[in-house]
Amino acid sequence: MLGKWLPGLFGSKNDGVVSTDLRVGDATQSDFEAPNRLDRIEVLAIRNTEAIAALTTKIDNLTDNVNDLTNNVDRVLSRSAVLDDVLLELRDSQEQQQRNFEEHQRHFDEHQRTTNAALNSLEAILLQLIRIFPQS
Repeated sequence: MLGKWLPGLFGSKNDGVVSTDLRVGDATQSDFEAPNRLDRIEVLAIRNTEAIAALTTKIDNLTDNVNDLTNNVDRVLSRSAVLDDVLLELRDSQEQQQRNFEEHQRHFDEHQRTTNAALNSLEAILLQLIRIFPQS
């Protein structure tokens, strides 16, 4: 049946049944053609084995590359998570600093108002003293 699809490998339709039995002593013409066919099959089997070995090596290399990339991705994601946490802490810290600044600003403004009021009171007292005790 395979001879129909691969006539160069298994002969043509007109070859008849070919024996693959290699008995010593009563060899026929078909038996002499069998090693040639077997050689071709062996060459194909060797090529397939070599191709499989090459593909296995490539698969191993790809597996190593995928593992390296996976490790890199894991490291990047871990670092990203750490940086995200740091960023959140910085935002919280900045918000706290902003609240502290606003509170200090309110205290400064309040102190400035009370200081100005005290200065105004002292100025008024000084003016009254000058009126009461003029310098001659």
